[in-house]
Amino acid sequence: MQKKLACLIYGNQQHYIDHIAPLSYLLDIPLLTNDVDVETKVRTFYPEVDCLWQDTPDLARRVGDCDAVISCMAGGYLKPVLQAHAPSKKSPTYIFCPHGNSDKDNLQMLEKETHLFVYGKQMQERLPRSSFEQNIFFFGDYRRQYYAKKRAFYQKLSASFLPRSLQKSSYFLYTPTWADYERHFSLERLTCFLRQFPRNVPLVVKLHPNTWLQDEPHLLRLQYTYESQHCCFLENIPLIYPFVERCRAHIGDGSSIGYDALLLGKPLFFYTRKQKRSLFSYGKHLFRKNCPQALRNAHIDQKKSTEFAAYVFTKNVCLRTLKKNLIARL
Repeated sequence: MQKKLACLIYGNQQHYIDHIAPLSYLLDIPLLTNDVDVETKVRTFYPEVDCLWQDTPDLARRVGDCDAVISCMAGGYLKPVLQAHAPSKKSPTYIFCPHGNSDKDNLQMLEKETHLFVYGKQMQERLPRSSFEQNIFFFGDYRRQYYAKKRAFYQKLSASFLPRSLQKSSYFLYTPTWADYERHFSLERLTCFLRQFPRNVPLVVKLHPNTWLQDEPHLLRLQYTYESQHCCFLENIPLIYPFVERCRAHIGDGSSIGYDALLLGKPLFFYTRKQKRSLFSYGKHLFRKNCPQALRNAHIDQKKSTEFAAYVFTKNVCLRTLKKNLIARL
């Protein structure tokens, strides 16, 4: 009997879309959601993904019929929530999919997970000790694989969100994380960054979806103040790779987009008070005094960064083979 697999985004977790939607497509399995905004964005930005919206009780019943469900939420959270909406004797295997490879210290919550996807050796070594006894599946840079297949579509689509002045020129891409428990980000810090960044240097600001959800009115005021022919805000767009590929250099903090930029050979800058992060040794910190000069001298040690990227992302993972191995171990 053929195993039933599905991907799942439960609730309005839009920052999961760029991680789950490509995986759904590459594994050729449906993406389930109970959130209309998530469904709309998936259909807009990932039109070939088989996305299905259902209200929460129907979603819970459909999940209960699956043999395995892949989600960026831990199974320890999802299982009781969905069981409460549709009690069932059968429960699927929950497979955790990380939403990026950030340097945040947030992997301890996976201690009780039984099945996990990891990008490569670096993430495996950061897992809790008990995770080494679990079913771990390496899926490498699968999002880059997906982007390579759809590059022409995404280059055209992403350009439509940029002003004409930035469509054919390189720019600096600033992608701060949101105001989470590690406090990398605040609206005050964003304002400070915009004030000190040179006004004549092309800049694209891509804020975390949660940041837009938390305080959109404040962000719209900042957008009105700072947006110009040289500065553009991307309003809650899930796409990452097309903007990273087009940028001259990436500016971030603890965000996993820094690893995506490293994989694409982009120079890295960091605007954060945090200092002890794995990624930080591959770029430069930006400060008020060194900002203009540092931006002019943007470069990357290609050999060093390539070696590190190979440690972070397992190379040449075949998603069809991964799917077969996954089904065999359910």
